[in-house]
Amino acid sequence: MGERNGKKVFLLVVCIAATLFGIYINFFSGDAEDRELREDRSNQFTRESEEGLEMEHQEKVTADSGSTELPESRNESSNETYTEGTAVSIYFANTDVLDQGNLPLSVQAVLVSRAQIYLNRSGYEDVTELYVDESSYVETSANIAFNCFMDGYTQQLHIEYRIRESSLEFSILED
Repeated sequence: MGERNGKKVFLLVVCIAATLFGIYINFFSGDAEDRELREDRSNQFTRESEEGLEMEHQEKVTADSGSTELPESRNESSNETYTEGTAVSIYFANTDVLDQGNLPLSVQAVLVSRAQIYLNRSGYEDVTELYVDESSYVETSANIAFNCFMDGYTQQLHIEYRIRESSLEFSILED
């Protein structure tokens, strides 16, 4: 019995020594250039992974028409604010109809900033509140559309999300 326990202890010591030796060789041996090269490769892999993730989440933007192509997948979210670098001074009021409808969260996430960009380009940069007109909300299999009252103006902002194209379009409705 004593000889058997001695072999087990010897094998345990050899395994521990081999593990420590392997760790030393991988992390502490070699000159500074080898370690720096390994770190650079690791950092490059991390950067490439982060860039790949960023590219997956970017949107296609159609600049001239004021519409935005959005991803087709639905995105789940919880009470988050999205501005995407645009100075946002507007907010939507009376959004219950939007929350209860089928407007994807990914569209709701960019709705404020896209509306701000459109209003700024159309000469309505002083609008601060958009009040959703519940009676104008229309949802079909092809699109979701609604109008918003703009504070200080009699015109309304018409917003339409085209489901098939995943595009968000804006227009101003005259009286």
